[in-house]
Amino acid sequence: MRRELNAWTIYHYLVCFVTLMMVIVGTVQMASNLLDYFLPARVPWPTLESVGMRLGPEADEETIRRIFEEERSQSQQDMRHRQVRSAFNSLAWIAVALPIYILHWRRITRHESTPS
Repeated sequence: MRRELNAWTIYHYLVCFVTLMMVIVGTVQMASNLLDYFLPARVPWPTLESVGMRLGPEADEETIRRIFEEERSQSQQDMRHRQVRSAFNSLAWIAVALPIYILHWRRITRHESTPS
């Protein structure tokens, strides 16, 4: 059954295409974020030597170790925070685009199934 190509049809197919791409991108990003969360990439944490060089020769070993642990802990927290934010961002892409896609696709299929 052949339908005429009009503005309504073009609009609905374009919206479906764009929202489907958003769902795909959001899903790929979500998978990547979950992989990064459970299998994090190696990150160059600050070393005791780099902290010691930054603090200078007057800093004692205890101060260097304390600052090193604080910076490493803060870096790990920052990385986890970015990973969680990225995961929620990906989820938002999916949550926004999927209902719009479903709504427009249903309109297309309903429109195509009605007799002319």
